[in-house]
Amino acid sequence: MLFGRSAEIVHDGVEGYLMSSYETEAIAKVMVELSKDEERCQALSTAARKRAECFREEIF
Repeated sequence: MLFGRSAEIVHDGVEGYLMSSYETEAIAKVMVELSKDEERCQALSTAARKRAECFREEIF
């Protein structure tokens, strides 16, 4: 179950990962996987910065 409005901002697996803060094992698993995959971390970061451009003040 997801809480808040992040599902409208983050596309799961593209700019980050959507999961409940109560899913601690899943969060830990993703963190370990990302710690071993610098390329994937960079891709998520780049996509997140690009997505953030959609929410600039000038657009609203």
